[in-house]
Amino acid sequence: MPTSNKTEHLGLNQWLGTDKPKRTDFVQDNAAIDQAVYSHTSNTEVHLSQSDRSAFSSPAVTGSYVGDGQESQEITLPFSPAAVIVFRSDCGPVEVYSGGYSMSNFGIATQLAGTKGVSLFGNIMTVSQTQLSPIEGDNLENMNMDYGQYFYIALRGD
Repeated sequence: MPTSNKTEHLGLNQWLGTDKPKRTDFVQDNAAIDQAVYSHTSNTEVHLSQSDRSAFSSPAVTGSYVGDGQESQEITLPFSPAAVIVFRSDCGPVEVYSGGYSMSNFGIATQLAGTKGVSLFGNIMTVSQTQLSPIEGDNLENMNMDYGQYFYIALRGD
């Protein structure tokens, strides 16, 4: 039989030497313990979730893509980053040509804005390639050159 003596927090039975516990008393106590432990460990205000742990252990993710030469290409990232940095692997950030134009091989974007050639919306990064012939004074987007090798760094923000 359950006892009138109970623990302060979970109300578990505290039998006296004269009490005669029954199986159902133990079952009820185990259910109370199970519920208390589950409520505590599943509380993400108190404990980190697996996605929180992943975010802390890898605040940035790196990756690469091959340009397809199209006006734009969408790359799906594994999460919604706060910012991305993108660059072509085989040259500097900007190339200046004798025709008086330059070509951007580097870009950065946040969820709010980006440099020419890179944008970010949720977990979709869009890179662009200028399709027009260059003219003097132009700065061309070169973030999706046909067969170009590009790298990116995606930074978590939360």
